[in-house]
Amino acid sequence: MKALAAGRWLFGALAGASLDARAASGVTTNTLDYTIDTGGGLVFKVLRVKSSKAGIGDIASLVYNGVEYQGQ
Repeated sequence: MKALAAGRWLFGALAGASLDARAASGVTTNTLDYTIDTGGGLVFKVLRVKSSKAGIGDIASLVYNGVEYQGQ
């Protein structure tokens, strides 16, 4: 539930951002996840669908300055 709450907060924050800010942040989506590129060396993926190992809103990947800290 914490991950779902965190996911809801993240998407609420992104939805509230201006269109220019969202474009600058590099938010993209596909059928499985949202990819957020902060433009400052941090790129992370948040799941859109539940999988056998993770739930909606869980962080699937976390890359900082090219180093993978959490991956699928």
